Amino acid sequence: MSFEYLPHTADVKIQAEGATLQEAFSDAARAITHIMTEEKISSKLSFPLSLEAESKEALFFDFLSEIIILLDTEGLFVASASVNITRSHRMWTLSGVVYGDEAKKYKRHGDVKAPTYHDLIVEQLPDQRWRVRATLDI
Repeated sequence: MSFEYLPHTADVKIQAEGATLQEAFSDAARAITHIMTEEKISSKLSFPLSLEAESKEALFFDFLSEIIILLDTEGLFVASASVNITRSHRMWTLSGVVYGDEAKKYKRHGDVKAPTYHDLIVEQLPDQRWRVRATLDI
């Protein structure tokens, strides 16, 4: 597993790392689902995603929001995400697909309401890997 839960006095703070920014985003999406169920999620369903933001931090926030919106509107637990992230001029763009399954098929504990900007981090590490971190309102 390439994500971890970090201590926090309220809510849940997640951190994910990846060889690429795309991998770190994907692992953060899986972390959201893992907060609500520890079962392995099948990849039977897919939903396209297309986002644009002025910063990589805003893009990450919007991405996490979309993962939660897919749960609220489509009943989707995300198993993985295959995304492409680019920067052009002053805008960051994410396009891709999230894969998952109907949440109602899995034993669920807890809920995630929304990401927050508190301690939200998107950074490239000295070894060129990427780290993302967010606090989630539960």
